[in-house]
Amino acid sequence: MRYRLFQRGATYVILCLTAFLFIYPFLFMTFSSFKAQGEIFSDDLTLLPRQGWHLENYTALFERTSFARALLNSAFVSVVFVSLSVFLCALGGFAFAKYPFPGRGPAFVFLLLTMMVPTGVTLVPLFQIVSWLGWVNTYLPLIVPGLANAFGIFFMRQYARSIPDSLLDAARIDGCGEFGLFCRVVLPTLTPGLTVIACLFFMNTWNDFLWPLVVLNRQEMYTVPIILASFMRGEGDRFVPFGTIFAGSVMGAVPVVLAFLVFQRQFIAGIMAGSIKE
Repeated sequence: MRYRLFQRGATYVILCLTAFLFIYPFLFMTFSSFKAQGEIFSDDLTLLPRQGWHLENYTALFERTSFARALLNSAFVSVVFVSLSVFLCALGGFAFAKYPFPGRGPAFVFLLLTMMVPTGVTLVPLFQIVSWLGWVNTYLPLIVPGLANAFGIFFMRQYARSIPDSLLDAARIDGCGEFGLFCRVVLPTLTPGLTVIACLFFMNTWNDFLWPLVVLNRQEMYTVPIILASFMRGEGDRFVPFGTIFAGSVMGAVPVVLAFLVFQRQFIAGIMAGSIKE
């Protein structure tokens, strides 16, 4: 009994220490966003501000930079991408799971093989296509290329395979068309899986840095990661202090954290349900 209690206590201690190691950088970033510039660069680093809590970093972030526009850009791109991508991935996954068309097996294998191609390999040809279409410095290259991605289709296929064929046949007998069947019967059944990929897609789109950096070169089109990177060299002749960078990092992380907190129960339930589906 004592050994079991000691083992459980040691496990909790190790887990708490590990969690603290992951959380500490975010705590330091958050508290540093309320520090004065001189305190940030002082030799005696402390977690909490010692010279009072300052809001000047947040004031400078929104008054002296175009961070508010970057927030709107990221929000628009993320919401539109997630809305369209979740629908298309569910549509593709349902087709692979329930429609026996010629070449379905090889097509699905080829789809999975595309997941093994590094992003850097497709960066140049994809940019050439986007440039030829005249999409540079627009929202389209941030939304269109990855809408029906392989991971989302594969993930939703695993969920769609669990839908009973009898349920689909009953809807067809009642006069439901194929698209109506998908919208009225399949989508509500796939809600746990849709929540999981929606959260993952939102996080990836919001935090994407490399691809927006390639296709955007106008400041009014910058997303949050790009505008934060531009702060390192300042805007024009004006140097942006690290306090403002910390404040921008905090504001940039808030939407992702809120999205997870709001949908964490559905997210965890979807992950657990997907782990036991055949």
